[in-house]
Amino acid sequence: MLTAIAPEVLGETVRKLRKAARMTQVDLAKKAGITSETISRIENGLRTTNTTIAAIATALPELSRMFGGGSVGETQTQDWHLPAPPREEEEVKALAQKVAMLVGALSTVERLHEAREFLMRLLDQEHHDEKRARHALAVGDNTSSKPLNIVRTTNRPRR
Repeated sequence: MLTAIAPEVLGETVRKLRKAARMTQVDLAKKAGITSETISRIENGLRTTNTTIAAIATALPELSRMFGGGSVGETQTQDWHLPAPPREEEEVKALAQKVAMLVGALSTVERLHEAREFLMRLLDQEHHDEKRARHALAVGDNTSSKPLNIVRTTNRPRR
């Protein structure tokens, strides 16, 4: 049975295998029983049916071995490029839970950043007040309306 594969990958693979077999698109088309235009479309990454891929696999047996190893008779009749069936309900619920956890984590990180910014502003204000108090002491300005607070309350290095 052939495995689902992207049209671009299939086209590139068919081209490489055809050139390795030293065949032209016309040669491969004759051997597969399809038109050279179909070979061109496939090599350019356009979609095709399993029936066409099976015809090419008869002319290029390596193609069948690369994408599933089955014989042409085992090829599915439905198109290989159709989307996969939807995920099971449990898988979707598990994915939704993971997304919710991620959103919560991002929210927590944002809150942590906001708290850090608040603390940084608070420490900057404290540093500014300490500098003002030291300057007032050095100048002898005791007329300031704010009380002088020159006690360091943090281990944060001075700027």
